[in-house]
Amino acid sequence: MNLFASLLVALVVVMLLTQAATQPDVICMSSETREKIRELMLSGIDKGMEAHTVHMFDVWMRDPAAQPKRARTGMKNAAEAYVGSREAVSKWNPPVCAGPNQ
Repeated sequence: MNLFASLLVALVVVMLLTQAATQPDVICMSSETREKIRELMLSGIDKGMEAHTVHMFDVWMRDPAAQPKRARTGMKNAAEAYVGSREAVSKWNPPVCAGPNQ
């Protein structure tokens, strides 16, 4: 997954989690589905952080101007997004659907 796609996935996850927290019409699902989705979101966030780290190193190798300050700033921003995203995922808790199969 390239950097843009990884960051886009992370952004969409955060937007959905933020939006879900403010909207009462959250989709219900089984506990198993909720945890599988949570695993996928965390995996996407991890992949986005890994891709960004590689990108920061690639940029440093290509353009050493103002390094390591630029890389440090980029990684600080990424770390803040990473921690915030993981925190939002851990708080995400859609309701379990009522019914005999749940």
